[in-house]
Amino acid sequence: MKTNVAAIKDSAEKARWQTNVDMWERVVTHMDRMQKNMESMGPSMMHGHDMGGPPPAPPAENKPQ
Repeated sequence: MKTNVAAIKDSAEKARWQTNVDMWERVVTHMDRMQKNMESMGPSMMHGHDMGGPPPAPPAENKPQ
């Protein structure tokens, strides 16, 4: 994407592409930080918090008789 921005001549289109590049860079940076944060917590933080397991069963309905 960065390479494409340099080749765009129309200033409005170039600004649109640059905004898109900036957004993706922020998303990737945020995801990297989140991953490092999760790794620093250790594997015990990921187990036992409903992560990676089957979803919980829905609550039983009490039907009137």
